[in-house]
Amino acid sequence: MNSPTNDDSSFEDPYLKKSFVLMIEEKYRQWDVVAKSGYGYIALSHDALFRMAFGSTNRWKDAYCRSYLYDVWLTPIKTALSLKNVPEEELLDYQTERSLDKLFLLSKSEFCDWRANIPNKTLPYWLRSPYGNLHIPYNWVVDVSGHLMGDVVHNPSNGIVPAIYLSKKAIKILLF
Repeated sequence: MNSPTNDDSSFEDPYLKKSFVLMIEEKYRQWDVVAKSGYGYIALSHDALFRMAFGSTNRWKDAYCRSYLYDVWLTPIKTALSLKNVPEEELLDYQTERSLDKLFLLSKSEFCDWRANIPNKTLPYWLRSPYGNLHIPYNWVVDVSGHLMGDVVHNPSNGIVPAIYLSKKAIKILLF
C-alpha cells in the first residue's frame, strides 16, 4: 500500500504547501501539494470542481461522486498532466479503504493529519468518511472555515474537492 506518512523530521519538505496549475476543460485549475508519502505526494484541488450529492449511501465504493470523478474528470486530468510532460504512469494508484483510486476524496483522518497544508475552500465539501455508522446516510463535510461537520449524503450543495497521488518525479516537473 502506498500510504502517505507524516514526516516528523525537523526540515521542511520543499514541495509541501506548493501549488501547480493544470488546464482542465479550458480552465486553469490550481492544485495544492498537501502531503508526502514514500513514493510521491498528494495534491488536492484548490477549489471545489463542482457540487453534487455524495451518493445514496455513505460508502465510498458506491458513491455517485466517485463514479463521476472517474467518468468525467479522469481523462481531462490525465490530458492536462500529459500536456505538462507528466507521463500517465506518474499518476499513482492511491489506497482508499479496499480499493485503489486515481482520483479520490480525502478521508476524515487524512484531512485532520494534513489540515495545516490545506487552504480553506469557498464552499463546504465532502470527505469520503462516513459520519457515524454505515446505516446512517451521513458523511463528513468540511465547512468554509475548515471545521468538520456531518451532512446527509443526498445533499447536492456540497462541493467535490478531488485529490490525486503523484510521483515525486511528477511533482518536480509540475512545480518547476
